[in-house]
Amino acid sequence: MYYVLSVLSEKLNSIGSGTTFLELGSSELKDLQIASPPIEDKVLIAKFLDKKTTQIDDAIAIKEQQIALLKERKQIITQKALTQGLDQDVPMKDSGVDWIGAIPAHWETKRVKNIFRMVMEPSEKNNDHELLSVYTDIGVKPRRELEERGNKASTTDGYWLVKKGDIVVNKLLAWMGAIGLSEYDGVTSPAYDILRPQLPINGYFYHYLFRSSFCSAELKRHSRGIMDMRLRLYFDKFGVVEVPYPPVSEQDEIIRSLRFQMQEVDKGINHLHLQIEKLKEYKTTLINSAVTGKIKVTPEMVEA
Repeated sequence: MYYVLSVLSEKLNSIGSGTTFLELGSSELKDLQIASPPIEDKVLIAKFLDKKTTQIDDAIAIKEQQIALLKERKQIITQKALTQGLDQDVPMKDSGVDWIGAIPAHWETKRVKNIFRMVMEPSEKNNDHELLSVYTDIGVKPRRELEERGNKASTTDGYWLVKKGDIVVNKLLAWMGAIGLSEYDGVTSPAYDILRPQLPINGYFYHYLFRSSFCSAELKRHSRGIMDMRLRLYFDKFGVVEVPYPPVSEQDEIIRSLRFQMQEVDKGINHLHLQIEKLKEYKTTLINSAVTGKIKVTPEMVEA
């Protein structure tokens, strides 16, 4: 019965009623027609599907593990590039910062407040600036492109002005990656901090750095709150965090290399996601074919 109901979900949804959640009454269910083969065939079909769906689920689990490993590889690539650079033969030195470790001898470390300054420029009344927000998974994006992720603001009067190249910080979720470089001019909520470079930088270097898992752990350490979901990263604490500061030309090289490497890893991840979707489709088709009699299940198919 489990396999029969799994392929009838669309039909069951169509005959259900309700607004908050769908309900199915006995009258709807008793009129529902389903195939009912002899009991020995039912047992055979169930054993066959148990075997095949387990194999498919195992294959999906392996591919999900491969995706996790590729994502871990992205973090390793990012950490190595942002703290050690691209030249493996360059002389190294101790940065003096625990979370950074050794850095190339010609690099510097600087406090965030010496690279960026916090700006609070309120927008004018009745403005039509692009409303921006920052997300843990995708960084800074226009709200209109992602309206389902949050409510539209009735007015953006007094919101902070954002310029291309600014770093936008969601104080409440910064330690979870809700921080990033803005590629847009616009406005954002006064609940966010806007950091503007005051030294020559490649903004993407710090975009990748601040959003990385190894840096997020340091940002969490500097956040304040009574519990994880109440932690806030204020600029007086964020500003004293020491970060790598390589020459700008080297920052540019690192970002070019990182983008290429990330694209290659993402291709592998996307390919695995596609394979998983195909396996899920195959599983659904197989169940449907078996319970509706489109394929004849034999004892040999169960034993094979």
